[in-house]
Amino acid sequence: MAWRARRHHLDKRVKAGGMLDVTRRLSGLQAQVMSSTELALWARVEDLPRDAVERALWQDRAMVKTWAMRGTLHLLAADDYWTYQPVLNEYRHYLAPGWLRAWEMSREDLDRLLAAVAVALDGAVLTRAELGAEVARRTKSAALGERVRGSWGMFLKPASYRGELCFGPGSGQNVAFTSPASWLGERPAVDPDQARLEVARRFL
Repeated sequence: MAWRARRHHLDKRVKAGGMLDVTRRLSGLQAQVMSSTELALWARVEDLPRDAVERALWQDRAMVKTWAMRGTLHLLAADDYWTYQPVLNEYRHYLAPGWLRAWEMSREDLDRLLAAVAVALDGAVLTRAELGAEVARRTKSAALGERVRGSWGMFLKPASYRGELCFGPGSGQNVAFTSPASWLGERPAVDPDQARLEVARRFL
């Protein structure tokens, strides 16, 4: 237990400015509730400014918010994102016949929806409503657009696993999405096998 506490920086806070190092050490920060994310960092980092996470996400682009492990929202260090993405891309449960039946979605329609999301977000930051409208326009299907607007992310998570969607700066109370390549810089070449080993090592 003492070893775990040390590895999680819960025995002694790291010096001010160590927020990204802590994020890397923890293999990302669970971010379903942003106040909990900020509290997790506050417990581990000395003199953490109240706006440190917001600034890192939306101004410095030093962190990125996306659906990741277990299909839940996480913050990753931006320079770690492309290491995790090939591993997340191995998620394929959303292609299983049972998943498609449960959500009343054909494989063809899911492919159309995801292709439209990827194109719509390339170089753009769109709210959920705007993204839904773009999907409807590009697929010529109001029903597919409504799937994007009306879900809690069920039909957007696959795009995040594929490295085609992450969160962008919101508009008021409305969340927004963009392309990781647009937001963080072009996708580098990463060996999936090496990425898998690195992520496993970080976790252990």
